[in-house]
Amino acid sequence: MGIGEAAVTVLSDKGAPTPVAWTRLCAPQGLMDPAPDASIEAAVKASPGSAKYATVIDRESAYELLAAKVAAHDTAVADQAAAEAQAKGESTAAHSGGSQSRRPEKSVVEKVISSQPVKSFARQAGREIGNQILRSLFGTTSR
Repeated sequence: MGIGEAAVTVLSDKGAPTPVAWTRLCAPQGLMDPAPDASIEAAVKASPGSAKYATVIDRESAYELLAAKVAAHDTAVADQAAAEAQAKGESTAAHSGGSQSRRPEKSVVEKVISSQPVKSFARQAGREIGNQILRSLFGTTSR
């Protein structure tokens, strides 16, 4: 075989390979470079959708609409809370000040029980107990 020549076989309609045939290959006629900007612009302008999609429209997104509604709701709730605080005779500064309730700190026992190794052990023990109960009910043995 020479340069630009190949041995080719294809499948027939029934799926069997055809006899090997000698063929000549043509060099590729395309470029591997990116298309020039001028040809891209010409293709875009010649496109039938260019008239509809060429103009940029900046509409409000759903996120922006929802964010505006949430902001309006938050200000309405804050205004209502301020009005209630003034009606009770409390100042808004005292109402929103440091009178926030804190969660009590966990005791040592709570910290140990909520730790990952203890949870993992309890999960595995529960699984093992459940398996033993099912084996005793159905009479199967462990593998």
